[in-house]
Amino acid sequence: MFEVKYSFSDNISSDITKAGDTDLRYNLFLGSLILKTQKKSIIIDWDWIPLIDFAICLLAICNNLLTKMKGEEEFEFTESDSKIFFQKNGDRIKIVTSFSDEVLEMGFEEFQKGVKMFYKSLLLEIVGKAQEIKNNSSFIEYLKEADKS
Repeated sequence: MFEVKYSFSDNISSDITKAGDTDLRYNLFLGSLILKTQKKSIIIDWDWIPLIDFAICLLAICNNLLTKMKGEEEFEFTESDSKIFFQKNGDRIKIVTSFSDEVLEMGFEEFQKGVKMFYKSLLLEIVGKAQEIKNNSSFIEYLKEADKS
């Protein structure tokens, strides 16, 4: 089982109904992450990770690798030089980072389910924390994407 656990570190201090895509993706809803399989974890306890952007990028990475038998995608944190590498080989995927010695390996289907669950869960929790965000046009687009996946 692959999971992406997260925690929020910020308090919402702006009018999120008027926040643009850039603010939603990079400046609001910051936090920490744990990428986890049954036996191993990669802990990214930095408190400043833009969680919405990470979720959007992770879903895009998953979709990009879906039809490939072999391929690699990379996520680079814009606030540092740290990177996460997603290496697909057949029906397996390996997650390696530039900042941890842990390597996560799993079936691609398991990875895909975990990514989709994280994306949906994050957005639903944000709605629970701030109901007024449902009036934000950029956030509505994120919700539509969640419904597709």
